[in-house]
Amino acid sequence: MKHVKPGTPLPLIGAWLYRKQVRNLVRMAGDGDVTAVAELAAVFSSADDRRVRNDADCGLRSFPVPGQAGALCHEVLIRNLPALTRIALECGYLPSEPGERALFLFCTTGSAGNHLCGHEYSEQDLARGYGKADALLRARARDAARKNGSCDLLARVLCSPGMTGPDKWTYDEWEIIIAGLSQKGQWAELWHYLMLAPIPLAVTAITAMNNAGWTPPGDDRLVFGEIVAVLPDNWNYPSPSGEPHPAIGRAATQVSRVAFSPDGSLLAEGCCDGTIVIRGTALAGPESEILSGAGPAQFIMLSGDNRSLVSCGNDGGIRCHGIPDTIPVWSRQIGGDVTALCRSSDDRLLLAGDSRGRLFLLNPRDGGILRETALHPSPVTCIALSRDGASAACGHADGTVSVAGTGDERVRHLPAGSPDPVRLVAFGPDNRECLVMHDKALPVLWDTETGARLRSFSGHAGVCTCCAIFTECRWFAIGSSDHTLRFWDWREAVLATAIPLYNRHITCCSASPDGQYLAAGFNDGTIRLYSLPGHKLAKEIKGHKKTITSCIFSQDGNRLATVSWDGTTKLWRIPSGEIVRTFDAHAGGIAALAGPGEGSLIAPVTRDGIARVHDTGDGSLIRTIDLYTPKVRTAALSPDGMYLACAGADASLRIWNLRDGSLVSTAGRLGTSLWCSTFLAGGTSLFCGGWDGRCRIFSIPGGGLEKTLAGHTSIVTCCAATNDDTLIVTGSNDTTVRIWKRDGAEAHAVLEGSRTEIGAVTISPDNLLLAAGGADTTIRLWLLPCGEPAGEFLSIFGKVTALAFDPGGCIVVAGYDSGICAFYAVHGRKLIRTIAAHSGAVTGIVISAGERIVITSGEDGLVHFHPLPVAALLSCATLADMPAVRTEADAARGGPDASGWEFLYRLLAARFRGEIQICPSPGVIGRYDIQIAG
Repeated sequence: MKHVKPGTPLPLIGAWLYRKQVRNLVRMAGDGDVTAVAELAAVFSSADDRRVRNDADCGLRSFPVPGQAGALCHEVLIRNLPALTRIALECGYLPSEPGERALFLFCTTGSAGNHLCGHEYSEQDLARGYGKADALLRARARDAARKNGSCDLLARVLCSPGMTGPDKWTYDEWEIIIAGLSQKGQWAELWHYLMLAPIPLAVTAITAMNNAGWTPPGDDRLVFGEIVAVLPDNWNYPSPSGEPHPAIGRAATQVSRVAFSPDGSLLAEGCCDGTIVIRGTALAGPESEILSGAGPAQFIMLSGDNRSLVSCGNDGGIRCHGIPDTIPVWSRQIGGDVTALCRSSDDRLLLAGDSRGRLFLLNPRDGGILRETALHPSPVTCIALSRDGASAACGHADGTVSVAGTGDERVRHLPAGSPDPVRLVAFGPDNRECLVMHDKALPVLWDTETGARLRSFSGHAGVCTCCAIFTECRWFAIGSSDHTLRFWDWREAVLATAIPLYNRHITCCSASPDGQYLAAGFNDGTIRLYSLPGHKLAKEIKGHKKTITSCIFSQDGNRLATVSWDGTTKLWRIPSGEIVRTFDAHAGGIAALAGPGEGSLIAPVTRDGIARVHDTGDGSLIRTIDLYTPKVRTAALSPDGMYLACAGADASLRIWNLRDGSLVSTAGRLGTSLWCSTFLAGGTSLFCGGWDGRCRIFSIPGGGLEKTLAGHTSIVTCCAATNDDTLIVTGSNDTTVRIWKRDGAEAHAVLEGSRTEIGAVTISPDNLLLAAGGADTTIRLWLLPCGEPAGEFLSIFGKVTALAFDPGGCIVVAGYDSGICAFYAVHGRKLIRTIAAHSGAVTGIVISAGERIVITSGEDGLVHFHPLPVAALLSCATLADMPAVRTEADAARGGPDASGWEFLYRLLAARFRGEIQICPSPGVIGRYDIQIAG
């Protein structure tokens, strides 16, 4: 570990100039400058040059002003460096204030029990010094008590009048008290405090009492016996059963089908997970979401009035939902797998073909079956309706084509041709001619009334990968596996045009309704527009990163929608090829999870730039905001829940008002993209880490740049701030963790030791402990503010992607790229349990303090709610907790958590024996019960 103190310019100037500056500090200290003491202590603690350390050593040994001695003693306690401590003791430096002096001697002398002797300081002085000290110096005193075997003395100090009571003691202080009272065998006093202790330490204390053969007198003897009877060997941190709330969000998936409404105002996307997303083509954000059924949406169709949507999954059911309320209107099972679906242009008829070769005519309004016709014992592969609606042509998997009347039950079969599956059928304008295209065989034009073959079209080769027909101009096109796109005219049997695609593979194509363009999608993510009838390339667009799976024109021909395996659906303006809008229909993985602050709001933000604001109380969706930010990388929620800050790949920072969804400010032209962010205490400033290795502080809500901090040599991947606004911690791809002071210009400390990049950092609620983890799977702990190593958690669960402390600072929750969440006990430095939280990497962890709920987000697009393992102080419990604990104990009976819940119930019963409280009545809002314990 290397410390870099603000004002120490070693990285910027030569060694000679640096030594000269240190000698100037020595002269300043010799002149009585108190501020120079801290600088010299920093130099002595961090300098690698022996001559520099010797100069600083000399300067620290000759102080003319008493206040300098006190300043050095303060630095000794903060830095906890043995060499610095030795200087203070050898020189006889002591603070002038009695309380500070007593605390200094307690922390630095090695004798136990009598280390205050000879200095005429009492336990009252130590209590006064401990009470005035900040959290770090108190932690130093507790560490000294453990090392020196003086827990009994510090326990007496903590229990003395005027000190904070048991309800304010920290976990560490409870450890000291229990160890000190046990050390002296003060069991009665320990029993008095026990009912307020942290539960793991209560197990330790009762075990010590029982091993010592001590039992309390009077009625407490029975209570003690009941507790001992269910005493576990160790506290196993049981978790409440069940999930606090159902998961929110939608699992990440891919789009398999896409369809425009007849007027082009709506775009429906059918996803592989069975979800259908209906979006406005002129508005941002999803309009509504429908769960169509099990498996991918095979067919989707929007009604002409935009008031309903018909869909079919792979479970054989046809469903109709209302728009935009998404309420189910009807559902119909036809007894077989639906393999083809068609809707009449006047919305009066719905035609469905199934795997048994049957044709069903349904009423689109109520789903009623108007007619069932047995066509041919082979699955129906496609359906086409004639212009007059009188006939329906159905292709089959064995190459047969059936023509059925919609007004009667007559069925005609066209003469047997190729046994190759029928790919597409289409009627001509005269309602008699029917074009049939197969996978491999030549296209054929038939007369449906006479059954005569009008012509066979030559020139087809390979396997058909896509095809398109424009009946008005009577042309059609086939894209083949031989990397060729071919065009024919219905009036000519010979091939009109063959366009070689060379190494490109065509995956989909679509004809514009006016017949002027053919759009073709390819495996490399490009889109080509061919003008007709000349078959010339009019436009080539590099639209997607991966294979394009589907493309379709709107009815007016002005828009083209394309779908790709890169997870996006894009809307293009035709014929210019300009991008209109990009939709991440599968919602993508959640890139960032913001909140909650003082309220109950969380805002999971997906990579496509959509923030969905939810209330953690019931998981309800409050607001959806299109952040207009591509490839979102970070988001943060202000402590008061007012503002949401987000940043992505466009090198800008946007601040949004969550109350009305409005954009408050934008900080652009940063010259780099931001990768992490956190609000500082008070919510008036936002700290961000960037791709360029620099950290920036912005004012909120204006978005003005307040300060830029440099130090990291690679991307700043994560950051966290103390809740008192004094320290900020950053992690980077340069494998270091840096600690910054809020008012500093350089890193206060640089923490090294990780072998790989840092993926997540977090700070404990008492601001004393820092946890950091990364790709080497190890979570390392450091003490703040100087960064002394404080232990580590080893795991085999993968790369650490998210970290958070519980509200009591007793548990660290870690998320991994494997989707696992692990709970670690901070004070025991052990793994409590793991849960399979997500099917993709965990991208965020926040904790709702009031309800003790862990909220996690993942790349699977979901947000899950998990109960925190029980590790709270008994002093925080209320009588109203007893029924819930009793329920958990009954539910866990016979399981691994049974002893833990039963023990906790007995402790609470002892804690509240004889007490009467008013408690909420379960399940009835506004009703209260009188509860008596004991």
